[in-house]
Amino acid sequence: ILNKGIFEIGVSIDSTEKTIFEEIRVNASFEKVMENLKWFSEYCCRKKTTLNISMTIIRRNWRNIPDIIHLCNKINATVYFSYLYNPESLSLWTLEKDKINEIISFLANQQIPAKTSIEKYNYSCYQDIIKQLQLIETKQILVHDTEVYFKNPLNELTKRISDYYQDNCIVNFELKAKTSIERITSLLADTSSNENISVLLQNLLKIPVDKYIHQIEKKPDVELVELAKKWINHNQSDR
Repeated sequence: ILNKGIFEIGVSIDSTEKTIFEEIRVNASFEKVMENLKWFSEYCCRKKTTLNISMTIIRRNWRNIPDIIHLCNKINATVYFSYLYNPESLSLWTLEKDKINEIISFLANQQIPAKTSIEKYNYSCYQDIIKQLQLIETKQILVHDTEVYFKNPLNELTKRISDYYQDNCIVNFELKAKTSIERITSLLADTSSNENISVLLQNLLKIPVDKYIHQIEKKPDVELVELAKKWINHNQSDR
């Protein structure tokens, strides 16, 4: 079926270590998943489509975050990090301040490349984890019931796009929003420095979602690169 069409592939991998992986993904075979991942990577390269690796960060696997980044860069995959909030006993966000600082220090001291477009995108996702941990450490967070929401433009933009798709009765609106965000940030990484991406996402928050979301979905990459350049140039009339 895959060979008859052109598909984007997403794989959930919560650790690059066999013991931790199989502890989290009960009844999974680490070797089989890695074998399949190699096939998916070759498939996406052959079909010129995208491969995405999702990791849910918990207390058991945070040391594997850099390894996941390196794996993604090696197989030309984008990364997607999600955060576990419940149960609290498994979540990073309920750790003591000293432990949070230990994690921040560990991540900040890792060498993460940012040369190719894939590396730049994955690097920005990696840096976002550090920023979110810093917000937790300084208590600069908003808490609504059991949901932790961070004050950063990527989360806010993701929420707005997800709400837009949900309001328009789009099936699998959360996955659709994730795909759109990946395309937006990838374009920004291709056309700007890492320092500009957060600012550009802030600028997008000033624009109604319906003013650009169809361009993200329909326009070819070559045209979208030009669109991203307009965002970088802060030309309000072009938006």
